[in-house]
Amino acid sequence: EEPLVMQEGGSWGVIDTSILKKDKNSKEVQDFIDEKLRCGEMGAAEYLHTQKSNFVFFGIEEPALYDENYHYFMDIANKRKTTETLLKDLETKLSRLRTLVFSEELNAFYESMQKKEATENLENHLNQIRLYSLQYSVDMKQYPSLEKYFETLKALQKLNTEQIEVELNRFNTVMKTKYSFENVPELFKKGLITLREYPELFKYAKLKEFIYQTKMLDFVKEKEAIEKELLLKIAYTDEEKELVTALNSFFIISKILSFTLTKEEYEYYSDQIKKGINLLTEMLSYVQSYFLTYQPVLNLEELKKSAEGFYTAVNKRDKVLTENVVKALKQHNAKLGILIIGGFHTEGITNRLKEKNISYIVVTPKIKEVDEDSLDTYYEVMTRFWNERQAAAKK
Repeated sequence: EEPLVMQEGGSWGVIDTSILKKDKNSKEVQDFIDEKLRCGEMGAAEYLHTQKSNFVFFGIEEPALYDENYHYFMDIANKRKTTETLLKDLETKLSRLRTLVFSEELNAFYESMQKKEATENLENHLNQIRLYSLQYSVDMKQYPSLEKYFETLKALQKLNTEQIEVELNRFNTVMKTKYSFENVPELFKKGLITLREYPELFKYAKLKEFIYQTKMLDFVKEKEAIEKELLLKIAYTDEEKELVTALNSFFIISKILSFTLTKEEYEYYSDQIKKGINLLTEMLSYVQSYFLTYQPVLNLEELKKSAEGFYTAVNKRDKVLTENVVKALKQHNAKLGILIIGGFHTEGITNRLKEKNISYIVVTPKIKEVDEDSLDTYYEVMTRFWNERQAAAKK
């Protein structure tokens, strides 16, 4: 039985990859593959076929809905550079206001939230969150993953660090190894450290392993939620609270216009709309109350409508894609399938798979950074494909 590979972006039906069914070692085909990869014109299904050919490739899109989503994407993408300039200008103005309005304490906490480049920065920031949550009597039951993390840290701090080091050195001597503290959780998992022989090292390893087992998605969501709560608690004056609200609105708007909004953030944004709160209008009004002559270089209201259309279409597609996955599996009588989608759809589709009691594993490539050239190439490819689709539709 040939495994079924389902592909986002492909219209319903088998995807033709016949051009790649030649001898994959031939120079002609390899040059073709290299060129298509360089230009961003080869999809995951096609590339997978060059590595292993015994798959059935199947598109699971509804073309009209896909084009609707694509249309809204291009509305924003065509103004990307101007939008980036506008957002940087707004960010600069809000940063200037922070230096004028925020207390030193509030400003320090806000800046700590922005530092993500080093592990030590994150650890220091989490420690700040722990101290502030105690100071401002935050109900930690709302944040179970964070609460467990802080309790574990507290337990780690109570351990005898000198004894831990002695036991690790003894372990290395006995085993003739050179393990460091970073390796200890791995030794614990392998059962090489016992409570009887290395009591303090064992406790240290167990606590560290507990931290590593934390569900990172839940942890990150809780961290972002408690940060917002603490910002408003640390803010003392009405002016500080107004600026915190404006910064939160800017955060959401900037993520909307860069296609990086999460499911929870979209739900928050939608909830604000239902309440008659326009985050964009309120944020701009706030900025203009300080910078009286400021006028944005783009019609942000039009961009916002395109963004709302984009996210609405994404949600519709998540539902259709999930239904088509189930239909494709049944049609091919497949017990196992591989679904290749953009990371943006992961949460929406996995939530729907859970509702249908369909088990899944998410495999995500580890991308440390995306440079500007890569982004430019991505938008160039998307624009070219859109123009080709439009031209084909007119014929």
